[in-house]
Amino acid sequence: MESQKRTNIQIAAIKSTPTRRRHPSKTTIALSNIAADEYWEEFHVELARVSHWLKKRLKTKEVPYATILKEARKNGMSRATVRRAFLLLGGLSRKENTKNGPWYWGLPVSSSAKK
Repeated sequence: MESQKRTNIQIAAIKSTPTRRRHPSKTTIALSNIAADEYWEEFHVELARVSHWLKKRLKTKEVPYATILKEARKNGMSRATVRRAFLLLGGLSRKENTKNGPWYWGLPVSSSAKK
């Protein structure tokens, strides 16, 4: 029986520590190996979970971006995953007309909802 070759990827967590000199900052890199298929499966499951939550949250009206991020953090969702899910859903963002007005997120109205 042939042994299956397992592809591993390295995930790097980079932490920069600024120095007082004008030299580049010191960087610490922590690596951990995890199977690529397990990583991508977990990524897709999390993206699907966040997409479902975001679709439900933006179903009826636009919501301020800051509110979305605050609720996402409470539910253990990362900002990057929320933004990926928003793009995946074809979300629309708009800025209020005031100088420092907030950004609003919403979903496009589907053709079936228009009728």
